[in-house]
Formats: sequence, structure tokens, C-alpha cells
Amino acid sequence: MDESLVVLWARHSALAIVALCLLAVTARAEETPHSLDVLWEKHRALEQLVAERRESDQRALEHQAKEYERRLEHLNGEQARMVTRNADYIGREVFDNKVNALETRQDAQGKLIYIGLGMVLVAQFAFGYLRRKHDKENA
Repeated sequence: MDESLVVLWARHSALAIVALCLLAVTARAEETPHSLDVLWEKHRALEQLVAERRESDQRALEHQAKEYERRLEHLNGEQARMVTRNADYIGREVFDNKVNALETRQDAQGKLIYIGLGMVLVAQFAFGYLRRKHDKENA
């Protein structure tokens, strides 16, 4: 029984709140008889604001397109300058091949120098031995 009283009171309170809201809206409408005119003026002002915003966005897009075009023209010229400048340089692969060839030649020259030094030493020992042998025979 207590629950049904609470439910009835809640329903009654909800109806009372709805009734108060309807009274407030009706009273507000009666206080401002030209509220529809005010709403139309606000609507027109909002439409004008949206139109101005669209025009502003369109001008910004046009300006951005011009700026992109200017930058692309500058980059196209820069690309031609880079191609001309890069023609003065050799590629990495060519450089590596030349360095490898140079190292191979240096290794071969180093081996020849060591072989030559070895031959000079052998010749020096041989001539020294022969000289001593010759000096012993003549002595």
C-alpha cells in the first residue's frame, strides 16, 4: 500500500511539472507576441553568417590553391637545378667500384714489393756467400 502511494505521488508530481512547463511556455509566448518575428530574424542572421563563412572558406581555398601552385613551380625549378648539380658527382656504386679496384691494385703492388725485397735479400746473401767463398779460395 505504501508503494502505490509513492507511485501515485510520483505520477502526480510529474503531471504537475509538465503542467508548470506548459504554463511557463504559454506565459512566455504571451509576453513576447512577436517571438516568431524574432526567430525569423535570428534565422536570417544565421543564414547570413553561414553564407559569409562559406565565402570565407572559398577564398581561403583559392588562396591555398594559388600558394600550392607557387610552391610547385618553385620545386620544379629546384628539381632541374638538382639534376644539373648531381651531374657533377659520381654515384655511390661507381665510387665503390673504383675504391675496390684501387685497393686490389695496392694489394698487388704490395705483394710485388715484398717479392722484390725478398729477391734482393736472396741476391745479397748469395753474392755475400760467393764473395766469401771467392776470398777464401784466393787467400
